[in-house]
Amino acid sequence: MRKLAQYRRNAHPNSGFKEKVAWQLSKGPRTGRELSAFFHMTLGEFNGLMRGCLRGKTVVIEASEPVPVDGCIDYTYTLIRTRRIVSSHPETMIVSRRSFAERGAIGARPHHYHPSR
Repeated sequence: MRKLAQYRRNAHPNSGFKEKVAWQLSKGPRTGRELSAFFHMTLGEFNGLMRGCLRGKTVVIEASEPVPVDGCIDYTYTLIRTRRIVSSHPETMIVSRRSFAERGAIGARPHHYHPSR
């Protein structure tokens, strides 16, 4: 499994759960039983966590009609889409020596600057 970003690592056992589910569903639709076995949890625990994952706009996951299996409800989960986050106001940042000089950042030395020291 791929390494998670540093800011997403914490002590919670289900850290990054929605991303891990989306990664598994990117390979194709899976049943709750298959995914719960992958995450080493019961089907009931998995369904409880997935209730929160079905909401949201960045990753859209759809569940099929419920199927009763061994006293639990099983769903087939499908990844509909993962949305790229795009800035609504894209601006190019141009940084050059000239732009710094125009702002006075280059060329102007602080009053306490001593080149001989």
